[in-house]
Amino acid sequence: MPQDVTTVRTIARRAIAGATFMVGALFVLAAPTGVAFAADEQIVAVVDGEPITAADVEQRTRFDQLAKHREPSRQEVIEELTDEKLKLQHTRKSGIDVADSEVDAAYARMAKRMNLTPEQLTAALAHAGVDATTLRHRIRADIAWRQYVRGAPRPIRPDDAPPPPENNDKPLAAAPDKEIVADAEGQPVTAAEVEQRIKFYAFWAARRIPSPYATDQPWRAPSREGVIEQLRTEKLDMAAARRSRIKIEDRDVEAGYSSFARKVNMTPAELTEALTGSDSHAQTVKHMIRGGLARQKLAKQAREPKGWQE
Repeated sequence: MPQDVTTVRTIARRAIAGATFMVGALFVLAAPTGVAFAADEQIVAVVDGEPITAADVEQRTRFDQLAKHREPSRQEVIEELTDEKLKLQHTRKSGIDVADSEVDAAYARMAKRMNLTPEQLTAALAHAGVDATTLRHRIRADIAWRQYVRGAPRPIRPDDAPPPPENNDKPLAAAPDKEIVADAEGQPVTAAEVEQRIKFYAFWAARRIPSPYATDQPWRAPSREGVIEQLRTEKLDMAAARRSRIKIEDRDVEAGYSSFARKVNMTPAELTEALTGSDSHAQTVKHMIRGGLARQKLAKQAREPKGWQE
């Protein structure tokens, strides 16, 4: 591992030859070796019980200066760290736990793209006043989120619950409309939303619309618990898309709605009328479509690493 500034500068020249746009800023913005923070333990934000400290913000600010070639605002950095913690919290709840060995391998690949060893990359970051931990934290969140968007159950995937009752005039008893039955990182899922989605599935089943997932067996609607999880997942995906500055255009949602209408041999206006007649609502379908589009765009973004992204 390099021990002095001369050696570090030699590494920098090698890095610039292979990846100037990534590493050049490391020494332009370099601070004296050794990092000291004032009030390291000061908590500037709490994300579902997990603190973000002033030291976390300071470290990420320095790293972002290197990676983005500009100084981010304090709020941007806090939002970035918040987003990572939310991703890791949500993926852990979904059973995704990224091993340290996966993070190490990703870190090594990143160093290799810069013509560095992992130890040399760590030294170069340290010379710029950046602890490699902040980069490893981002790598861990990126890996977890990619695994989630590629492998998590789709919001409208049917499960093994029994089909809805034949009498569609007798849906599951509804709780008061405003009752919150689940939470999606601060966004409520209400009883009214659940009942609307259940009625939509009854509408779907009554018209014997083929399942998009299992063509060789009868279509089965999700259970009430499955519907709640679908709505929660849709809200989480849309929130993640907003944090990633992914915009879901209304025209794309309308195009998806029109496509669904064609599946049932209706125009969009006829579909809306039919849904209303079955005590369902077009909005629940559009919410489902918007959540699906958010997931698709997040997955596409995850497949397109750039710069310091693993």
